[in-house]
Amino acid sequence: MNKSLLSSVLLGSITASVSLSAAPVSAFQVLVGGQRYELSVVEMSPNGQPGFFESLANGGLMPWWGDELQASLFAEQAGSGLGPLGDDLPFSEFGPLFAFAFEQGDVLSVAQLIVPPADSQGIFPTPTEEVYRFAVGTPQAPVSTVPGPLPILGLGMGYGWSRRLRRRLAIGGGSALTR
Repeated sequence: MNKSLLSSVLLGSITASVSLSAAPVSAFQVLVGGQRYELSVVEMSPNGQPGFFESLANGGLMPWWGDELQASLFAEQAGSGLGPLGDDLPFSEFGPLFAFAFEQGDVLSVAQLIVPPADSQGIFPTPTEEVYRFAVGTPQAPVSTVPGPLPILGLGMGYGWSRRLRRRLAIGGGSALTR
């Protein structure tokens, strides 16, 4: 009896610790205008995928398209979290491009300075035939959090039910389904 009690407590504590530990974040997330977005980076040429840079055709992958202020807010929130625009200077000092408009054959984009003082941005007209690192983002559904003690209470209730079931089986000597 004590051995099964010890193993149950051990199993319960392992289950609780695994369920309460935080899972690693799979992508970089930002909060803009009260909405959480998951951001990532794609390397491409605007000429290679022109529909990608149209707000309706891209499926919402650039929610800042058409709004320079929104592009600036997203770039500021992302900071250095998405890595540099490129490996060589001056590209290594800026984050990826947040494209927001077409103008005279170029894509206008905002990029955040990611080296000290890291508090300024630049607007870059990027030629449409060259490959750059562009940011893309998708809105995330609000996450509902489970209050802290609920998983432990659920574990305790499960343990209590299993003890009652074992006790009934031991007293009755038969199946729990017949009662």
